This record gives sequence, C-alpha cells and structure tokens, in this order.
Amino acid sequence: MDLKKFEVWFVTGSQHLYGEETLRQVAEHSKTIAKALNEAPQIPVKVVFKPTVKTPDEIYHICVEAKPAPAPEVKPAPEVTDGWAAKSAPGHQGGLFSESDPRIASSRGGFGFRVWA
Repeated sequence: MDLKKFEVWFVTGSQHLYGEETLRQVAEHSKTIAKALNEAPQIPVKVVFKPTVKTPDEIYHICVEAKPAPAPEVKPAPEVTDGWAAKSAPGHQGGLFSESDPRIASSRGGFGFRVWA
C-alpha cells in the first residue's frame, strides 16, 4: 500500500496575546518542521503544513476542512463513555471523536492529528 497518498496535517495552535512577531515566528517554525517531516524517509505519509490556529473558530474551521473522504469499511464504534468514543471513523486511523460532531477530534486538552486519503 502506497501511504504517500495519505495526508497528515501539521497544525500549530497559538494565541494573539503573543503578538504578531511571535506568531510569524511560530508559523515559520511550523513550516520548517512540516517540511522536514514530509521529507523524512521514516514518515510514510505526506505531511502538509496548515496555518497557525489562534481562536476557537479557526480550530473549528480547520477541523471541518479536514472532513474525510469516504472509506470502504468502518468498524463499529465501541460503547460511548462520557460523550466521547475512541473509534475508527471513515478515512481515519482511530482517535477520539465527538459523538455530537464526528468531524472534530480532541483529547480533551489538545488536538491530535488525523490521517485520511
């Protein structure tokens, strides 16, 4: 299986309170890291840089943009505990997904990455 057809988005979060110069540096460093990961032979998938997210609205929109392509088969989700479930969603390799909006993945304190075709 050619894994380079799959993407992992490199998304960095920050806050406006740090100022424009710091945000510029964060974006620059994130681009450098994403490029290095994408070129690393140990990383079998394509790593794509995405702009720094600074607000809840920006975080939501990047998650919506990450809407997966349909997958051929989806395993049934395990029982939901406290409104969250670890499951394989269409096009994903597992993770924590909100039952109210399966487009958004979270680990209750930070966002993880999603893999899709």
